Formats: sequence, C-alpha cells, structure tokens
Amino acid sequence: MDKRSKLVEDFYVAGLRYWDAIEVIGDIKVGDKLDIVLESDNQYDPNAIILGYKGKKLGYVPKACNSQISQLLFFGYDIFDAYVSQIRLDAAPEQQLRVAVRLKGHGVTTVEYK
Repeated sequence: MDKRSKLVEDFYVAGLRYWDAIEVIGDIKVGDKLDIVLESDNQYDPNAIILGYKGKKLGYVPKACNSQISQLLFFGYDIFDAYVSQIRLDAAPEQQLRVAVRLKGHGVTTVEYK
C-alpha cells in the first residue's frame, strides 16, 4: 500500500513585504495555522488567495500555485489548512515565510470489491 501525503502545495508567501507581516512575524512560529481566504475580486489575479494570521494579512499564495486551490475554495470546498513550515527572519522578504497547504483530515470510506 502506498503512502499518500496530504500536502497540496509548499511555497514562500508572495507579497510579504507589502502587507501586515512586519506587525506579527515575530509572534509566528513553525506549525502555526494560517487563515486561507479566497480574494476573487482581486484585480490582478482572480485566483488570489490571502494568507492571514490573527486578523493580519501576511500576503498571498503565489500565483504559480493558486489556481486549483482557488477553484475549490470558490465552489465552497473547505478542505485546506495552511501551516507555517519555515521562518527565516534573516532572509529577504520573499523567502522569510514558507507555508504548507495541506488537505484537512477528512476520512475516506473505502470499499473492497471481490
């Protein structure tokens, strides 16, 4: 039996320097859960997904990996969790905060046919 991963995407937060990250990045720890919110009225990217922490906008899921997640969020599928996987305060803003988006722990019913 193969081992499957719940990992959907793993990336550095896009636009970190432009939002509220500076206010809370010192409080964030590896493993912290982030808010993941569709921003379909974004004029630059209709698939935009905000990443937030305690009411503060940190930045976005990068455009290169947001389309499938955005599509599912748009249709009401609440199946993702976003977690901080790496923090590097000494790095450039584009590489300070790494996030893993994972499938929530929903069980799957399996049926065996004979």
